[in-house]
Amino acid sequence: MQLNAPTNDNYQLKAPMVGILYFAPSPEKPDFKKDGDRVEKGETVCIIEAMKMVNEVKSPVSGTIVKRLVDNGSMVEYNEPVYEIKED
Repeated sequence: MQLNAPTNDNYQLKAPMVGILYFAPSPEKPDFKKDGDRVEKGETVCIIEAMKMVNEVKSPVSGTIVKRLVDNGSMVEYNEPVYEIKED
């Protein structure tokens, strides 16, 4: 479920596949990244579970996480915006 569509020129990190998106590696672990956190290119920002396989989603850019655009545990579609990132 999309929460907020980006309204500026920030980078949109999009889901590379269909599946269930999680912001933490497991329920008892902290989130990979939260709003306001710094992210480096290649760093894992979330995971998507598809067909019982867990796939890491890595940031293709460096910058600051502006906001999450979907809810944790929600089904995402291919190419659906997941994060808004202000690039350096």
